Amino acid sequence: MNKYETQALSDIQSWRNPERGWFGRALQVVNAPLDAAGDAILKTPGVGDERWNRKFGQVGKWNGRGLSWS
Repeated sequence: MNKYETQALSDIQSWRNPERGWFGRALQVVNAPLDAAGDAILKTPGVGDERWNRKFGQVGKWNGRGLSWS
């Protein structure tokens, strides 16, 4: 790659993966306990993935095949 392509690739990567600012880091700290609680609830038998798959599993299969209605 030439100098221009290298710089363009670097710019694209930094745009796609920005550094997290102070507010983003603060939200990450605040959300950590909420994420843990949500994960614990979803790991409960009859609540998490199995219930989701029974209700929305077919939709996920359709979307995975590109058969989306939106």
